[in-house]
Amino acid sequence: MEMDVIEKDAYMIFGLLWILFGVLIFCCFTLLFHHCVPASANHTTRQAWKWKNIATSCTHALITGLGAFLVMYLKPEIAEDLISTYSTPAHALVAISVGYFIVDSVDMYVNNKGRASYELLVHHVFVILCFGLTVVVGYYLGYAIVALICEVNSFFLHIRQLMLIQGVPKETSCYRLNSLINIGSFPLVM
Repeated sequence: MEMDVIEKDAYMIFGLLWILFGVLIFCCFTLLFHHCVPASANHTTRQAWKWKNIATSCTHALITGLGAFLVMYLKPEIAEDLISTYSTPAHALVAISVGYFIVDSVDMYVNNKGRASYELLVHHVFVILCFGLTVVVGYYLGYAIVALICEVNSFFLHIRQLMLIQGVPKETSCYRLNSLINIGSFPLVM
């Protein structure tokens, strides 16, 4: 059944409000982490920025990874029809993720001018475009949620990066356990 114009406008407005909420939330996390950089990651301005940026990314991965599993649990039909099954929590979660990618893109563009940063910016632009389309039209939520499940693995990858920035030795049990969970979670989310 085709959506009428009012329904399409409602999806778009709902999605754009959640994107704005995502931008605000991740701006707040960025500011919070800016003031919480541990001494072990604050030797240079670049190191402190990188720690803050990865801590924010880690927070995004935790929220969206767990949120995607929750959406799949609450609305299992979304995995059966990846295009047209609608879920309000899925719509909000994908929009919040778009907000994060906007904040992270601006942060990287302003603070990190390296080649790898530009490659990651291209990735972010495509995620913003794809997820943004989903948010505006209210379709393809299943695809976006399946993509966000991969963020569970990213969470452990970001934890590992934070440990490396802080100089945590790779031989410690904490580092090794996180590495094992990182490797173990990879096939589970793929």
